[in-house]
Amino acid sequence: YEKLGGAMADNVAVNEGLERLNMAGSIYEEWATASPRSKARRRDLVGVYQVIGDTLAQAGKQAEAVQSYREALKITDTLASEDPQNTQYQRDLYGTLRRLAIALGTSKEARQATERLLKVLRPMAGAPNAPDYDLGEYRWFLALTQSTDCGAPALDLHSASQLVPSSAAKNPAYQELCAQG
Repeated sequence: YEKLGGAMADNVAVNEGLERLNMAGSIYEEWATASPRSKARRRDLVGVYQVIGDTLAQAGKQAEAVQSYREALKITDTLASEDPQNTQYQRDLYGTLRRLAIALGTSKEARQATERLLKVLRPMAGAPNAPDYDLGEYRWFLALTQSTDCGAPALDLHSASQLVPSSAAKNPAYQELCAQG
């Protein structure tokens, strides 16, 4: 149901796609409830909530998308706190917070989600031998947000110096200013 629902939603059959995605969500909820200790089942459920939220957001149903992302956030928060060293759970948390912040728009709650997103992402990007994916996501964050938390000047400066020449950042001076702390 999940793959079919996503494909249908991507191809203009949004309502039918959402029906299938909701069916998939119900099945995944049952599995997660039946196996509450299964982290894999909970991650599957997060994925469905995120796809449902993405589909709702694309259909202009922001309030419903926010609700779906909040359901995903409850689970990603729990997984990340149960195993804080698991980088995949941290990435799941980051991805959910990013979606939520975008869906919330310019509200105060969106700014709070964005600041929290930075607190999750900065340690991942600053880790020794951080994967290119995490560094890229951090650069994306610097390029697209106006964060007021510039608490890692060396990391921000390094990321900004790589970002500005390689992106279409709207305000490269801001990233440099933020990076210099």
